[in-house]
Amino acid sequence: MRYTALYMARHNAIVARIKKAASTKFEVLSENQVLGNQGLRPDIVLKKGPNIFVVDVTVPFDNRLAAFEAAAAEKGKYEQLRAELAALHGCEATVVPVIVGALGSWDPANDPFMRTLCSRSYAALMRKLCVSDTISASRDIYIEHISGVRQVRA
Repeated sequence: MRYTALYMARHNAIVARIKKAASTKFEVLSENQVLGNQGLRPDIVLKKGPNIFVVDVTVPFDNRLAAFEAAAAEKGKYEQLRAELAALHGCEATVVPVIVGALGSWDPANDPFMRTLCSRSYAALMRKLCVSDTISASRDIYIEHISGVRQVRA
């Protein structure tokens, strides 16, 4: 568990980007809070008009398509929460896994949500920024592992 803080920082950088992009058009219903009867804690729950998006970011180590599919399938645990939110707010709810590989690969399944979240041009920039943040944080984890020296961001 030595690198847990660094893994969490890498994850939170992506969540912060999504939250910032959503701030103009979406209402943030919750962020990293326990919701529902199962005690699940999605990263962000966004609402725009009649739609609710339960967003959960994942950074799997393996960058193959099978790893992305397994990470997306794991988000099935939010199905009951999705149904609860849809009934509570009387609108349609969707679980959105945002998956970025630890070495900087981008899951193409993220693109439809990114286009909903922001303009097409900003979605392309958002993809680059999320990948860049992930690579930078993964580099810090690697450097600390090899050298034993904590990598501090200014």
